[in-house]
Amino acid sequence: MRKILSILFVLFCWSIKANPPKHKLSIYIPNLSSARGYLRLIVFNSPNGFPSDYQKAVFAESYAVKSSSILIELPELPEDNYAIAIFHDENSNNRFDLNLIGVPKEGYGFSNNAKAILGPPSFQDAKIFLNSNVKITMELKYW
Repeated sequence: MRKILSILFVLFCWSIKANPPKHKLSIYIPNLSSARGYLRLIVFNSPNGFPSDYQKAVFAESYAVKSSSILIELPELPEDNYAIAIFHDENSNNRFDLNLIGVPKEGYGFSNNAKAILGPPSFQDAKIFLNSNVKITMELKYW
């Protein structure tokens, strides 16, 4: 009996490590400048590729904008550090548009409301630690 309990305990511990708990991340964006276009969202769990290389992201999705605010519910994510980049593609051209001198023509934002000063913030500045269900607010910056 003792041997069976020991084996069950080992299997239980292994299953917890193999299947880490997952958590919901809800993102509220309250300040969209218009009710048109798409919100492009990219989630990273490392600095590699942050903030724009969607091929290195753990999650990337587009959401149709229908009002001046939106609540996005992400699929459950394992416990980890994450940084989020988002932009409002108002003209639906699948690009983050800049003017001739490189100033953004569309709204953008980062988790932790990290500031973009002469370029995007670092992963470190934008990261959030997800170890429970979390709701965050991200304010977009428009020029």
